[in-house]
Amino acid sequence: SAGIDPAAVRAMRRPVLVRVMDQADVTPDIGDRSNTVGTQRLSPVEQAANDAARVDLGALQFTDDGRPLASSINGFVQAMTESVRGDMLNPDGTPTRQAVDRLMAATFKQAYDSDALVQLYAQATEPEARAVMSALADAAGAMSALKGQGEFDVRAAVADAAGMAVNAARQGLKLADVLQNADLDMNPEAFVVAEFMAQNIRSSKRMADGLRNMAQLALEQVQIARDNETQAGMFGEKPTVPRQQILESLNRDIQKQPSADAGRV
Repeated sequence: SAGIDPAAVRAMRRPVLVRVMDQADVTPDIGDRSNTVGTQRLSPVEQAANDAARVDLGALQFTDDGRPLASSINGFVQAMTESVRGDMLNPDGTPTRQAVDRLMAATFKQAYDSDALVQLYAQATEPEARAVMSALADAAGAMSALKGQGEFDVRAAVADAAGMAVNAARQGLKLADVLQNADLDMNPEAFVVAEFMAQNIRSSKRMADGLRNMAQLALEQVQIARDNETQAGMFGEKPTVPRQQILESLNRDIQKQPSADAGRV
């Protein structure tokens, strides 16, 4: 069917079929077109990787309860090819649930470079689990800046802590109770972040604010380390805050904030 003599193919030791495209056919949406499968849909992880380039983390905005604003969703949808937009908009032009889910999954993939978070989002159906995942998405812009920053890149600890929270909720358990009975094999860095999440589990906004503050503290250390390499001051290098203290800053901030249960009856 490829126009090649079968006998010639059989004579080859390791035949490989290569199709050459004209330059005019290499369009900006070639990735979407080549990844479009007629018989089988992409997995959530594959779809998130494909969508990640269309998420403008700097433009993402969320409500106090962790839902992406309509303007953020619409910006994501409009970045899609016209053929894809049909499944992401209702007849009245409002975004579908699929659009929201794809935006969130792509956000986790781009900001945290974590396939596990993409899968966890699909599994997070309980309110507390959703609050945690929404907080991670809300803080994605600041967290994404930590990529490639060595010891100051704390994104993996945040992702692991989110996994603890989602798995606890799926089992019908409170994250705080799980942490009280933690075993010695638990990731100590993730434990610190999970403690912060447990203290603020009812407020997606408070969790997001804390994660952003931690990311900002980490970025400040990145800049200090760069300055030390290029222009140490007359009094020597300025010390940076160690990684563990950056993580622990989350729980120090808790003392400065009202309790998550304050004002509740």
